[in-house]
Amino acid sequence: MPWAESKDHSAENLIVLCANCHALQEREHISRNALQQYKNNLNVLNNRYNDFERRVFEHIIDRKLILLGPGADIQLSNAIKDGILLIIDVKLSHGKTKVSVDTGVGQFKFKDEFRNQFLVGISPYGEAFVRALHNGEALEEVDPTLPKDVSQGDDWRDFF
Repeated sequence: MPWAESKDHSAENLIVLCANCHALQEREHISRNALQQYKNNLNVLNNRYNDFERRVFEHIIDRKLILLGPGADIQLSNAIKDGILLIIDVKLSHGKTKVSVDTGVGQFKFKDEFRNQFLVGISPYGEAFVRALHNGEALEEVDPTLPKDVSQGDDWRDFF
């Protein structure tokens, strides 16, 4: 509720807006429901996912894969646990030392130095989650029955 009407300073009634959005809201170009949804989404993101996870969400939706180094799996642990992101297990067959993956945005090429790096992919559920976030839709309404896992190992290329 607008402060002018409610005089309510409780956390449930507050949201920080830039000057432009505040003016749009005052002119009723942004509905109260839209503001509430935006606040709910921010609450989910800020209480569950760290800054690194949120930045990965921004970039992975178009790329489908991100190559990361040691320790990033720990930084992405909540997104992995929630089934949004996946560690893609690249198992090189005996004697094979090179892998090339075309992501549609670019190509990753690996040699045997791959031991200290890993691929992070986005699950179908993760795509729906990140698109809902991007579009300002309710995150809790993302279909929980979407697959949160994909086949990995020798069949990891099927994901793409």
